[in-house]
Amino acid sequence: MDGDQIQYLIELLDDDNEQSVQLAMAALLKSDDASLDSCLSKLQQSRNTRLQKRVRQLETALQARRNRKNLEKRLKRSSLLEGCVQLHLCWFDNDQAELVYKQWNDLLADYRIGCGGRPSLASAADFMAKKEFHAPMNDDLAADFYCLGIVLEDKYGSDLLLSIITAELLRAGGVSCTVARYADDFCVMDRAGNLVLPAYDWRYCGHNELNNMYPEIVADPQLLRYLGAMLLTCAVCSDSYRYVYTIGRTISSFLGQTPDCGNAFLPYPYCSIKNDHSK
Repeated sequence: MDGDQIQYLIELLDDDNEQSVQLAMAALLKSDDASLDSCLSKLQQSRNTRLQKRVRQLETALQARRNRKNLEKRLKRSSLLEGCVQLHLCWFDNDQAELVYKQWNDLLADYRIGCGGRPSLASAADFMAKKEFHAPMNDDLAADFYCLGIVLEDKYGSDLLLSIITAELLRAGGVSCTVARYADDFCVMDRAGNLVLPAYDWRYCGHNELNNMYPEIVADPQLLRYLGAMLLTCAVCSDSYRYVYTIGRTISSFLGQTPDCGNAFLPYPYCSIKNDHSK
């Protein structure tokens, strides 16, 4: 989009016709031209209060869109812990990543002291139990259960995220472990095949207690997809288009499926037409 087109659309922001204003905003958002920022910055000094208000709306929308794109890029190259932080920021978009990392580092420091420099699956389970981390009973569903910062603060979260937290504590101590699914529950498994089940008060199961039911190992990227899918479910339950759009687009981008335009990546009925996501 050239400078004349941008200037024309900016002039429409002061139009009396609300529909024309919305169309101009949509076109400017779609272009997100580098020269747009300087133009909008100059208009902030305008004495026209109506124009100022619309410029602020446009700047807010532009920043939200850029933040979302940056989030999508970061999530694609994130480690498991980093991905959990980024997904937390999808839902709590006013939070600061630094504060979530501080919560994590505080917990990690406590574990290193608590395990006496000898990290193990059993010591991690004992530590998490003593810290009073626990999973919801039954099938309770809330976005807070899948957001790292909230779970670290409230000590209450899904067995999926509690398993991730435990695995990351162990990995930070040099212990090889993975998150797995055992029956319908998430768990942490060490190299010997021993398990810890957060949903059952941190029950420790030796590899010889598994009753011929071998756990299904879940790769780290898939864990992030699970977390994202649960947050998307919570967004749909809350009927918040903003959350559905932001999280849906982030997950689709992470899977490499985001379309170039439109909202076809969203589940029906949030998308314009029925698609494979509705099946």
